[in-house]
Amino acid sequence: MILISLIALVASLALLSSVMLIYGVVCGKEMDNGLAQKQLDSAIVDMTPASAPKNGALWTVHADKGVPPVELAKAIAAWNVAVGDNILAGSVNPDFFAAGDMENAVYRLSTIAVSAANLSPSKLECGGTVTHAFRKGTAEVMWTDIVVGNEWLRSKPHIALTHLLGHALLLDHDDFHDTSIMRHSIYTIPLSFEVLKTDAQLLRNVWKQAKQKRRSSN
Repeated sequence: MILISLIALVASLALLSSVMLIYGVVCGKEMDNGLAQKQLDSAIVDMTPASAPKNGALWTVHADKGVPPVELAKAIAAWNVAVGDNILAGSVNPDFFAAGDMENAVYRLSTIAVSAANLSPSKLECGGTVTHAFRKGTAEVMWTDIVVGNEWLRSKPHIALTHLLGHALLLDHDDFHDTSIMRHSIYTIPLSFEVLKTDAQLLRNVWKQAKQKRRSSN
């Protein structure tokens, strides 16, 4: 038992040594690249998920108190239905935020942490902020943090949470379609928004690769 624990500890430390906690802030860009991108040396490459749990949904959403659980569940379901796969699962879980080191711990792998705050007008335009932790030297996302503006949780919680989860799933903005949930400004997203088929297909491709990584690591 002690030997197993030591092996697990060594593996955890090796994994963390490969993580560069430089966060790429998403939001505020008025463009349509399909997938979110990152600058690596002289190249710009699409972001990809670095890993996934061995069982169940590919990534797990943990929301802090203040995030309405019903609206969070609706936002998660919107993406799962659009993609046709169980890519997200989660709930309001304040204990997750008190479990340990939020910037370095292994338990953060393949998670999306959602919290609420009072934000400046510039950050409110996109519903909040989304930040990614990358594996060192790559565009592989290890985990993601979302901060959603309290103003939107009071007025358009479903739109704000669905939009920000879209960024967490590595989608960029899309201002070429009036009804897209990924329009850069929450103010312009209609109540009858849609997840575009093109975005859904992009995510199927990205998360298919994540599943393959999961199978190969088993």
